[in-house]
Amino acid sequence: MKYLKNLAGLVILLSLCKNAHTQTANFGGWLATFYTIKVNKKVDVIADAQFRSGKQVKNISTILLRPAISFKFNKNVSAALGYAWNDARRDVGTLSELIPEHRIWQHVIVRHKILSASSQHRFRLEQRFLPKVVVRNNQLHSNGYNHAHRFRYFTRTIIPLKKTKQFTQGPFGALQNEVFLNLGNKSAVNKRVFDQNRLYGAVGYRLSPRLDLETGYMNQYMIAANGGIINNHILQLATYLNL
Repeated sequence: MKYLKNLAGLVILLSLCKNAHTQTANFGGWLATFYTIKVNKKVDVIADAQFRSGKQVKNISTILLRPAISFKFNKNVSAALGYAWNDARRDVGTLSELIPEHRIWQHVIVRHKILSASSQHRFRLEQRFLPKVVVRNNQLHSNGYNHAHRFRYFTRTIIPLKKTKQFTQGPFGALQNEVFLNLGNKSAVNKRVFDQNRLYGAVGYRLSPRLDLETGYMNQYMIAANGGIINNHILQLATYLNL
């Protein structure tokens, strides 16, 4: 209950922070798959792959591949070091191309249970290599990189929809939120500390301890480089696989 109150407070705070800048609303779809591959009792290989649609679901806006090595300190605390290849759509005038951003990242995850619900808190740092986009021969190209840093706080709770001591199979609800804050070279992004917020609610089914399927709605609230507000409404389909 305390988690839900904190999340509600965050949503209210973000609503109060909205200003008179131009707002743009887009509708999109995301496909995501998350993997955890156990190496031994302490070490996992983790990865996710995501495919995101562009404005009004007209084209692919992002292809994201993000592998990492994760180390477990105990059953509730782990840390990871990883790389991300974020092939994102860049627009200059009428030209539009997918040009990759590269990231190195680290995170710590803390897990705990609230009655039958399971929660996690993730604290992630990203070192971003943002492409300098130039026009050459009527095409967009990367001409070097701007460096920027970002902090992300993510929290997620899974609530089984049937009474069980050990949740190994059945329907569930999921609620999560993630806040993105720019650190360091803010001029390379939107010149602000606040970057974006992603609020997400979903329903899913645990087929086995190894596989979850889920679908849900995400509201992505962003501040663009020009100071305008982008409000994305997203339908997400996701799988979670433990090997």
